[in-house]
Amino acid sequence: MGGDYSIGIPDKAVRKINFYTSTAFEGCDIYDKQGKIYVVSDGTARHHLLDVSTTIRQIAGRIRDTRYKEITHIFSTVRYAEGITYPQFKAATEKELDKAERFVK
Repeated sequence: MGGDYSIGIPDKAVRKINFYTSTAFEGCDIYDKQGKIYVVSDGTARHHLLDVSTTIRQIAGRIRDTRYKEITHIFSTVRYAEGITYPQFKAATEKELDKAERFVK
């Protein structure tokens, strides 16, 4: 089954289904008007934790001419986020921010 598919080069013609790894995050220009962006990450693996302001933007920008503007992120949660409510998360984040601001002063 795996022999039916070959590994292509990111800057060559796209196929019906294309799977790009992190090696294509920066520097690859992909042209596919029908291209949809799916980001898959594993929240339990440290190297899969993605920064929304940088890494996800890099991934989204790889397809230069897609007509689609949405990004679908498929992910698993980290074990630290299980069982925490949004108000609890917000309070913990604000506490850490306050601590950092006091440290800077």
